[in-house]
Amino acid sequence: GISQGIDVTNNWSIGDYRGQLELLTHRPDPTPVTVAGLDGWKVTEDTGWVDVVWQTPDSSWATMRIDPALADRVDGLIAAVQPTDAASVSPAVPVPAPESPPPTTS
Repeated sequence: GISQGIDVTNNWSIGDYRGQLELLTHRPDPTPVTVAGLDGWKVTEDTGWVDVVWQTPDSSWATMRIDPALADRVDGLIAAVQPTDAASVSPAVPVPAPESPPPTTS
């Protein structure tokens, strides 16, 4: 049989307030959720994308955008978000670009 890969995304953003709460006003029925022990809101678009918004303890705002292909896992993804403190955060690790393929000869 033929198997196809599925392109699925789950985007995260954490930073200063950039109108995240306004996002909730453009969608019907925001649902209260708990994210990392904090109050947040979840909205589902007509297309199936789910947006989750919450304020972090340091007053930053976090958003998570979940692909419709993960619809059956949304609650589990939200529950999997755990709080961290600065001491437990690993430093960023650079990821090297893939090597170029060798040149072909004819």
